[in-house]
Amino acid sequence: MKRDAWPFSDAVTGCHVTVDENLSSLLDFFRWLSAFVVLLAHSRAIFFVPWGEVEAPGVVPLVLYTVSGWGDYGVLVFFAISGYLIGGGSLEKLRAGRFDFVNYLIDRFSRIYIVLLPALLLIWALDAGGMHWLNASGIYTKGYPIGALPHDTRDVTGVAAFTSNLLMLQNVVTPPFGTAQPLWSLNWEWWSYMVSPFLIGALLRLGGIAAMVTAALVGAAMVAADLGYMLLWHLGILLAMLKVSSRAMLIAGASLCIALPLCTRSGLLPASLPVQAMFLLGFVMLVAQLRYCQFPRWWSLLPNKWLASFSYSLYVLHTTLLVFVMACLQSFAAFPRQLQPTTGNYVLYAGFCLSAGALSYLFASLTEYNTRSFRRWLLQRIRRLPRRGME
Repeated sequence: MKRDAWPFSDAVTGCHVTVDENLSSLLDFFRWLSAFVVLLAHSRAIFFVPWGEVEAPGVVPLVLYTVSGWGDYGVLVFFAISGYLIGGGSLEKLRAGRFDFVNYLIDRFSRIYIVLLPALLLIWALDAGGMHWLNASGIYTKGYPIGALPHDTRDVTGVAAFTSNLLMLQNVVTPPFGTAQPLWSLNWEWWSYMVSPFLIGALLRLGGIAAMVTAALVGAAMVAADLGYMLLWHLGILLAMLKVSSRAMLIAGASLCIALPLCTRSGLLPASLPVQAMFLLGFVMLVAQLRYCQFPRWWSLLPNKWLASFSYSLYVLHTTLLVFVMACLQSFAAFPRQLQPTTGNYVLYAGFCLSAGALSYLFASLTEYNTRSFRRWLLQRIRRLPRRGME
């Protein structure tokens, strides 16, 4: 490996594109930042009253409620980064004739399921315990409205829901499992993994104008088939193809990334698929140009790599952990259902969010951080299968 080639920290395994150190740091930063925005969206809805019930609206509550409404954009950033690393990595290897689907499948399986299976078991345990002992306020059973929990937990914690989520069929067969509503996006991620190599391989074989026309037709077919999120995931691959330095592109990308969330949050634009696609294209342009920027010395002191290292676990578990912690507070500390945004409550809110982060880090240290070992174990078992068959 060249000295200027660094594997992105999320791609501990897998068919990932190789990036330089500067871009790796940027992607780490955006990955944990997007996870934080999603955490903010759900935690604010659980902890604080809705905006219409705020007794003393001011600048701080306005900023908090505005930014916490950008959770969908946090998910889009996840899609873009994943599309670039995994889809871009497939593109890189297919071009070089080094793509191996079996290894690719093992890489993706190990990355996703070392977290997903134990997470589903933990979600089931916490939700079952919470519903049985900590549901006095009805937080698990829609006793009060929380956008992050659209279902009665009793209806989405059975064997069917567990199995469909394990098989990446949430939103197809059943809703996301229990209180882990962020799982809605994981099946889009998984099936994009499965489609991407075949789609990219076919386009590479066509080449030229035929590939461009086919890509446009496939994109239109995805939209028509209500597979828009799969299309958005694949837009992240453009980051692997965009290698032009342009100040105008930097300004345009930054403008789209700032203006579109503000416009949708204020109601000036609908949160539609075209707007989401524009945001993703803006993000791709922004990152493609930031990679050429010279960052100040303090940038290297930020713990971007560490914060990004458990963002997957945080994303999957945070709503379940937040609901369980709130249920404990309500049951044992006479905590109100939802609080007003005041200075003292902001301190409590910070501790509330930090509890989900700390517990997710602990979970990741037992699961996510062992992805390499799990992958090696799978490879060893699979490599032994043909030998046993020939003995």
